[in-house]
Amino acid sequence: MAALASHYDQYDVFLIQVAGKRRWQVLAPEEYQDSAIADISLHILDNFSVNPEMDWELEAGDILYLPPNFAHNGRALDDECMTYSVGFRAPSIQDALTGIRDKLCENINVKNRFAAPETGNREHSAEIHQDDVSYLQAELAKLINQPDVLANWLGETMSESKYPEYLAPLNSSDLDKAFQNAIQGRTFIRPGDARICYYLNDKENHMTVFCNGESINLDSELAPFVQAITDQVEFDFSGLDLSQNDDLEPLVRFFIRQQGVIELVAPE
Repeated sequence: MAALASHYDQYDVFLIQVAGKRRWQVLAPEEYQDSAIADISLHILDNFSVNPEMDWELEAGDILYLPPNFAHNGRALDDECMTYSVGFRAPSIQDALTGIRDKLCENINVKNRFAAPETGNREHSAEIHQDDVSYLQAELAKLINQPDVLANWLGETMSESKYPEYLAPLNSSDLDKAFQNAIQGRTFIRPGDARICYYLNDKENHMTVFCNGESINLDSELAPFVQAITDQVEFDFSGLDLSQNDDLEPLVRFFIRQQGVIELVAPE
């Protein structure tokens, strides 16, 4: 009956008890000292106190969710014990900064240079004065104060397929066939690995929809339709009135092409 070394992870973890029983003891980040064992890349702790209010025994079918940085210590309670650990890692803020930097630098204004005004507070010519630092901070803040750019980076990153080699967009012929099947009432489903998100820009009355790393710009009136796609699993598109909005057909085609929705094929 194996025990798992007490540790913490920097991502969301779902511990799924498949068979047998396992006892889990959990600590919030403020309840333990991060004194990890030296020379080990994993976040294994060399000491672990017990919080009796976060001490559970999981049986087959139970799921325990752990937010990032929650330390946990697991011990099997029988020989049949089997636990699946499923993790979802969010980008770090440093990753976000790097990605947003690349996004901001796609279109460079070569005239936009560091040109701090001389305020007369500098006593020596070689001194980097606080005025210079404040100027740079202000200019960087203006550069990053672009909500649409930040939203686009988030959408592209969060919708990016983790296994793109298994997710080739449909070609035009297959897309046309699948679209006709959809509007004729064939059943379509949203597969479990589809990564879809959207960003509403209320000021300009448009939205950007992201699906498996690609995006499309649409009329924001289609937000309820997009929400239905993300909230449900099975769809019948035969009742759609494509004449209600010029962006509706391109949106359905976009979801089909990017395999955000796929046709449910009955077994032969």
